[in-house]
Amino acid sequence: MVSGGVVGSKASPTSTFLMVAQDVEVPNLHTTIMTPTACALACYAAGTHHCLGFLWRPFLASTGTHKDECDKERESCGRSMDGRCGLLQCIPNPSSLRFFPGAQIFLLRGQNSPAFGSIKAPGSYTMACTFAYRVYSKILLGYDEAERRCAQDGAQLIAIKSVEQQEVVQRSIQQREAHWIGLSDRHKEGDWLLSDGSKPTYMNWDLGQPNNYEKYGQDQDCVMLFQGAWNDNQCDQKLRFICQITFLEL
Repeated sequence: MVSGGVVGSKASPTSTFLMVAQDVEVPNLHTTIMTPTACALACYAAGTHHCLGFLWRPFLASTGTHKDECDKERESCGRSMDGRCGLLQCIPNPSSLRFFPGAQIFLLRGQNSPAFGSIKAPGSYTMACTFAYRVYSKILLGYDEAERRCAQDGAQLIAIKSVEQQEVVQRSIQQREAHWIGLSDRHKEGDWLLSDGSKPTYMNWDLGQPNNYEKYGQDQDCVMLFQGAWNDNQCDQKLRFICQITFLEL
């Protein structure tokens, strides 16, 4: 059902996409008339800030005339090479997709991208643009315990990589409550790593942080989100925490 492919030509920029062959329609999607290849090139040209993938819906043709509606049982009903191209800024929730004959979704292939639809987030998770997340506000755990609890969901402590992701999470928590996020320098002091093992390119430290304040003989190697900013803390502190399931990693 899922295959990888390269679109474009030698004279045109190319990008690798995950093709998902299924009948889908995303509601309220701005579309333009294009072929699948032209749609792919438009997505590539737009860049990942504006296009994480695209939806292509073929015109249904009857006796050579393009129509959006067609009686599928009629022999004269076929599919045109042209169709409606819609660039996706967010990955659609599979449950929001509706049947449309011949439609396809293409997603940019990131370094750790799973096949679309292959990851199922628990119902307790909220789907954001490219990830699902859950705020554990009733359970207080140390950093390691929080990591293990996330793993039970098939998740990890949230690796915040952009201001947009920070804002999504920030709207879901109480500002006065501290929450563990997936960032630490436990392996080497001052060398911060996200929960997926990558180095952060986006940082949101509070004023004067991280300060590695020592308390009871322990320094501060784990990061919490508190009052809209990041602060290092002792990893054994019992805090609320945020788990994340990634759908598309660019």
